[in-house]
Amino acid sequence: MRLSRAGRYARLAILLALIVVMCVGCKGSAAPDETGTPTTPSTPEGSVSTEPRAWMALDSTRLQQGDMDKATEMCESLMRDSYAAKKKSVTVDLTRYIIDFNLLKYSQFKLKEEAYNQVITRVEVSVAKEEVHDTYLYLKLAARVYNDIGGHDGETMDFLVKNADGRLVVADWGAMGGPATFSEFDFMHRRQWPVTNPTIWEDPAKVKALFAEVGIQ
Repeated sequence: MRLSRAGRYARLAILLALIVVMCVGCKGSAAPDETGTPTTPSTPEGSVSTEPRAWMALDSTRLQQGDMDKATEMCESLMRDSYAAKKKSVTVDLTRYIIDFNLLKYSQFKLKEEAYNQVITRVEVSVAKEEVHDTYLYLKLAARVYNDIGGHDGETMDFLVKNADGRLVVADWGAMGGPATFSEFDFMHRRQWPVTNPTIWEDPAKVKALFAEVGIQ
């Protein structure tokens, strides 16, 4: 039976309404900002970073001043993740930052042993020093760390960043801070060698001595 013109219009209106509903559902919960660009919920303070998976250098064969912004972003992310890991239930993916097997093993052991269920509520980070060298970038980041019991402490962390075939990676890192954030592991690390040599983790004798001192099997 042929529909009247009014019937056809009614059926078309229903179809269009269904298409609109389906399109709205596909967009998810993100809402546009004032410019019309979809926005996503902000990451809670102290949570573990997940993006980006890697930070890339401007050149695949060398480092340059222009890499410092990305290096700073990466090191600050690692710094914040290390504070988030103070809570025992938090797991940090250090492979986002580190590719050297020995440094990765040391860093994973350090974060696991230093976790004691303290919740870091806020971390304020600033750059205290930065240097560009031929084979590495050096960064000293300063942090004011606030915890869930109302206290706070200051700390600095040193980072060495190198270029691994175009990817920026942490070649070494370590902290020096006040009593509330004092790291016995970083103290022993610095006693074996300071954070100034981007290839030191490739020295078997040095690594063996440090692992023996901190208790890594």
